[in-house]
Amino acid sequence: MLFSSRRWSAIGLLFVLCSLASGCGDELDPVELFQNGEYDRAFQIFSDQAEGGDIAACNYLGTHYYLGLGVKRDFEQAARWYEAAAVAEDPQGQRNLGVMYLRGLGVGKDFQQAYGWLYFAYEGGNLPAKQYLDLMSDNVTPNSSVLARRNVRKKIEAHAAKIRQRTSQTH
Repeated sequence: MLFSSRRWSAIGLLFVLCSLASGCGDELDPVELFQNGEYDRAFQIFSDQAEGGDIAACNYLGTHYYLGLGVKRDFEQAARWYEAAAVAEDPQGQRNLGVMYLRGLGVGKDFQQAYGWLYFAYEGGNLPAKQYLDLMSDNVTPNSSVLARRNVRKKIEAHAAKIRQRTSQTH
C-alpha cells in the first residue's frame, strides 16, 4: 500500500508540474501574452494566425506595428494590417484604419476615407468610433459622407467577392 501511495503522489506531482510548465501542449493565448507585455511571442503567434486568415490577428499585428511593440514602429505596415482586418469587416480594424486616415499615418490624410471606415466600425458595434465620427463632423459634408460610405462598402464587397472566388476554386 505504501508503494501505491508513493506512486500516486509522484503521478500527482508530475501532473501539477506539467500543468504549470508551458501549458502541457495547450496553445498560448497571444492576446494574454500581448497584455502581459510579451510582445515578441505574441507577434509571432499573431503572424501565424494572420497567415491562416484570422482577422482579429491582422488587427493585432497592425497594433504591434502602430505602437512598435515587438517590432520596429512602422505606420505603413500598421495601415496594411488594419486594412486587412477592415475589409473583412472587423470593427476594430475598421476603426483603427479610419484613425490612420484621419491622422495621415502610414496613408495619406483623407477625411472621406476616415469617415467611411469609422462609419462602418461604428455600425459594426465599435462604439468608440462614434467619438471620431463626431470629431469629423466639420470635415465631411453630407454628400461626401454618402460617397465615403459607398466607396468603403465597395472595398468590403470586392474583398468578399475575392474570398468567394478563392473558395469556389478550392472546391
